[in-house]
Amino acid sequence: MIPLDKLRAITHVVVHGPACPDGISSALILKDALPDVRVSFLSYETAEHKALAAEPGLLFCDFSPPRDRVQEFVAAGAICLDHHLTAKDVVEAFGENGVFGLNDKNECGAWLAYEHVWKRFADEYDLSDDLGRAQVRCFAELAAVRDTWKTADPRWRQACEQAEMLLFFPFEEQKLGRMVNGDDYLLVGHWLVEKKLAAARKSIGEAHHFITLKGTRVLVFQGVVATSDAAELVERKGSAGSSHPEAIRPTDIVVGFHYGVDSGKLKLQFSMRSHTGYDVGAFAKHHGGGGHKAAAGFTVEVSPEMSANPYQLFRLLLEEGEGR
Repeated sequence: MIPLDKLRAITHVVVHGPACPDGISSALILKDALPDVRVSFLSYETAEHKALAAEPGLLFCDFSPPRDRVQEFVAAGAICLDHHLTAKDVVEAFGENGVFGLNDKNECGAWLAYEHVWKRFADEYDLSDDLGRAQVRCFAELAAVRDTWKTADPRWRQACEQAEMLLFFPFEEQKLGRMVNGDDYLLVGHWLVEKKLAAARKSIGEAHHFITLKGTRVLVFQGVVATSDAAELVERKGSAGSSHPEAIRPTDIVVGFHYGVDSGKLKLQFSMRSHTGYDVGAFAKHHGGGGHKAAAGFTVEVSPEMSANPYQLFRLLLEEGEGR
């Protein structure tokens, strides 16, 4: 258990994002417990992530520091709460200042923030007058249902609506109390889920399909927003809407991609999902990314020539990995 005096000393919270519902949920819970902290949303392997200063008062949640600089952050007394399997060894390096969450127990970033920070202060100080423990616990549980992809949970649709609501409103305008009590916010989440499902169906219909030399079936499309929903639709219905002869179950990897520029360099970000047991987390880790066995991503620097055919690039990277 992390000592309370260390939690009181937190001044800077670093979470995964900015387009990550679990990262946003984590930040809202932590900000409610520690109103004066600064919040930073970072993605792995970006210039900001690599250059992050190892300073006192840091707490990582749903995220971890650069692997090659872990000991700098350990020495600075940072705290790390993460549940991504590819970061387990990083979290363990923090000793009593690290807590690794178990996905099979729904311990996502938001749950770790609730259980190891918010609840600790609530027990000590009767933290909040307008927020009941049951409401905050439910908020964290819904984040876990969505982030660990528990589609069989009866709260799945509610969890998806909460996630879309969090992504829609700017973080600066969000307060934990408003997110758990605002019916108008939840209504927005309902309509956004419908819109996202429609986008996922469209992505599947326009996707590129291929089978690797080892027989891995892959579906690739542009855009990362609908990756998880597309993977779920493919799992339940096959590649509905596509006439391609390879668009049949089981699809081993569903991949969304998009372009970006970091420090003046052109990059491709790949977001992967698998429902057949293919370990996309290990594949992502090999390319400097991270995530889970069934959901992971990575970013690669590309030349203009390489970026012209991201489908072929992903196939080359995958077949290279399968050939090792």
